[in-house]
Amino acid sequence: MRRLSKYVAIAKIHFANTLAYRAGVWSRFAFYTLFIYVFMGLWGAIYREGSVHGYSYTQIVWYLIMSEFVAFVMRGEAYRALGDEVRSGTLAYQLGRPVHYLLYHFAGFAGQALMNGLCFGALAAALGFAFVGPLPTFRMEEIAPVLLSLGLSATLNFFLMMLIGLSAFAI
Repeated sequence: MRRLSKYVAIAKIHFANTLAYRAGVWSRFAFYTLFIYVFMGLWGAIYREGSVHGYSYTQIVWYLIMSEFVAFVMRGEAYRALGDEVRSGTLAYQLGRPVHYLLYHFAGFAGQALMNGLCFGALAAALGFAFVGPLPTFRMEEIAPVLLSLGLSATLNFFLMMLIGLSAFAI
């Protein structure tokens, strides 16, 4: 448990850092909102011509909002940090620390993703309800499996990206 506490502390620091830089958060909110608005207009033009494979406009907009939510939440700095550490040579310094290199970056990614998930989740829900209203087929008991799936996919995505980044040393 003691070993795990240092990674929890790293996650807390990255969680707080994500919120501390408010200008970055607000600019990503604005970009996300603009992105959703533009694609809603695009899908609105498509739906004026007819339906798309039996999906309603509301379903398509909610799909767009949630898929971009996932993309914005999983956008982390760990991949960029790995590249910077390799280029600058600080990777050797990082490996000498008393924490596992990948778990250190994963804890940072988890803290950042949790904060982004909370912020962008609230924004996604607000935009969805404001633009098209509630999703008629959605049930509240579906939230837990969806959140579990998002957490597992974020974890898998992180480790696959780190695997790709660190595979440069095998060549």
